[in-house]
Amino acid sequence: YSAGLPDIFCCYQGHLLALEVKRPGGRMTSLQAHELEHWSRAGATAAVVTCWEDVRAIIDRLPC
Repeated sequence: YSAGLPDIFCCYQGHLLALEVKRPGGRMTSLQAHELEHWSRAGATAAVVTCWEDVRAIIDRLPC
């Protein structure tokens, strides 16, 4: 089962990241939005990214 799940799951310095990758201007489906919210409520950093710079910005905001 993978419908709606974020495209990338990774762990960075003990922080779980759940990332949905979209092209600039791309839109999430309601299922994808629901899944990101689910992961966020569970403690993951869940976000939509369009480029490496988005990922870098998320990593830079993580608590040390």
